[in-house]
Amino acid sequence: MDEVDKKFAYQAATGRRNGQFFGLIFDGYYNSWEEINALDRPVSAWSSNQLQPGDCRYVDVNKDGRIDEYDYVPIGYSNIPEIVYGISFGFSWKGFDFSMLFQGASNVSIQYNGRALWPFINGTESAKAYILDRWTPERYAAGEDILFPRLSINPSGH
Repeated sequence: MDEVDKKFAYQAATGRRNGQFFGLIFDGYYNSWEEINALDRPVSAWSSNQLQPGDCRYVDVNKDGRIDEYDYVPIGYSNIPEIVYGISFGFSWKGFDFSMLFQGASNVSIQYNGRALWPFINGTESAKAYILDRWTPERYAAGEDILFPRLSINPSGH
């Protein structure tokens, strides 16, 4: 089956595993208004330029000054494991049977969606980690590990 030509070779699926994920490369957070207002900062095609400190920063892969679909690159592994393994163990003794099975997969990526992706979906999820580990000016200034962008009510804002 032929593939539609891509503008950039790094976006081609030909030669990659089935199920390969593509996405933007995370490059930290915008930590100040100076970073956001810098003249050489790439402009996002999706955020309407409403960036704030604590928003995600992405790599402008093709160096065109915009963060858009042309900056998508292969990320992680395919959603089909490269390695699947397992081991079983069992024994019987005086009418008692016991068995165990361990199995796993490696070199595989998953894509989160729904409740795993949006912490406040339907207003019913526990969002403690998102609240405690989010970007805040105080946590950034203290040099703490930051796992999530600033809190926002905009579901596509980061």
